[in-house]
Amino acid sequence: NKLARLANAAVLPTSVRRISASEGYLIRIHPAMDDFPGDDPVSDAARMNAELARMVAEAPEQYMWTFKFFKTRSDGAPPPYDNP
Repeated sequence: NKLARLANAAVLPTSVRRISASEGYLIRIHPAMDDFPGDDPVSDAARMNAELARMVAEAPEQYMWTFKFFKTRSDGAPPPYDNP
């Protein structure tokens, strides 16, 4: 919010989705948020959270997938990213 205001920059929500190990990732740059940032930081935060929720809903199974990395695994367990 502050950086966008200082730079008079458009805010482009961006999402990344893993397609497969062989195909890589799909990066989507969504349209700029209209009239953002506004005058109310609480309203701005709510709008950003709504954008994030919309993007997560597109591929909820991939949300926070990096947390697999921190799971405790027993010796000999397969790597956490074998089944994306």
